[in-house]
Amino acid sequence: MRAHILNHRYLDTKGVDVTIGGVQTYITNLSEVLREAGFSVSVYQLADVAFEREYNGVRVYGIPFSGKGQYDQGKLLLKHAKPYINKDTDMVIFGIDNLTVDTDGVYSIALQHGISWDTPATVSVGKLRYVANFLKKALLCWKILKRVNRADQVVCVDYNFLNWYRASSSYPGTKMKVIPNFTDIPGRYADKHGEEAVNVIFARRFQRFRGTRVFAEALERVLEKHPEINVTVAGDGPDENWLKDRLGRYSQVSFIKYASTESLKIHADKHIAVIPTLGSEGTSLSLLEAMASQCAVICTNIGGMTNIVMDSYNGLMIEPDADSVYEAMIRLIEDPALRKALSEKAYETAVGSFSFDIWKSKWHGVLAPIADKLSEKEAK
Repeated sequence: MRAHILNHRYLDTKGVDVTIGGVQTYITNLSEVLREAGFSVSVYQLADVAFEREYNGVRVYGIPFSGKGQYDQGKLLLKHAKPYINKDTDMVIFGIDNLTVDTDGVYSIALQHGISWDTPATVSVGKLRYVANFLKKALLCWKILKRVNRADQVVCVDYNFLNWYRASSSYPGTKMKVIPNFTDIPGRYADKHGEEAVNVIFARRFQRFRGTRVFAEALERVLEKHPEINVTVAGDGPDENWLKDRLGRYSQVSFIKYASTESLKIHADKHIAVIPTLGSEGTSLSLLEAMASQCAVICTNIGGMTNIVMDSYNGLMIEPDADSVYEAMIRLIEDPALRKALSEKAYETAVGSFSFDIWKSKWHGVLAPIADKLSEKEAK
């Protein structure tokens, strides 16, 4: 049995190194689970040049790409995978649901990484533009419904997409399973919230819809009232220069870059983590890693984060605006007992619901019946 994974990227476009990204990390971990379930694994990706190589037990094929749409990308990847597919004993996994195409009878799973069309407009719009945007989103949603129905099963990283699908589709025809993302779990720390100095972290891709500007606006007001706190802004992205121009004058603010494998390490000595996303958020890795690191978390009521945090129990869930971020930060800075209580519940939530072992067990639950059916066909 073989699992054929189709994705835009896994290795870089020359086939040398693995690329950085949540979907790529997901594929690496999923490949491990697939091998445990009895599947050999191949990945087919878009590339600048054709290549074939082994990477961590996975056979990776690079397929030259000439700039077609995502549906055509899926067709192109499947076309190159077909010579290696045994229709009776193999399955196809679409690394993101955007690539999903008809597989002509081969069992298929599409991975759905969260709603991406909920980001707010950056400027106010007139009535005509509002109607045009509404129709554009309606067309997008229709395409998504049509696309996911091509797969035999969809695995979602949060319940937000599943709820939207049920509300949008009169006759849901696709089997869906929610398997939230996971975080590694460090050992429980000593009482780090007993320290006097408060350390705050914003660790995200520096993009406007990830809340960079909302955070900066709130932080300036916080520093006026509490200049004694320390703030780490961790990451990179298109808003990096904007953030440095806005916050670089504060001695309390430091900027760092980090690899995804270092996330728990950079959160270890932090007391408050702020995840002020404005839209397009699945099960947030940044949020889970902060919770596993026993930070008191502040997050906005966006996407899959609403499946993780219960307001005032294991974090503070707020509106996605600067005033709400400011008020939540002040509340946690001035109330160490609340910080400690939220951080302990956050850690327990990460351990009890979002560990790697739990994620792997749920995936084995999906794969086991598929493997049994394919094995029966192979035996015949």
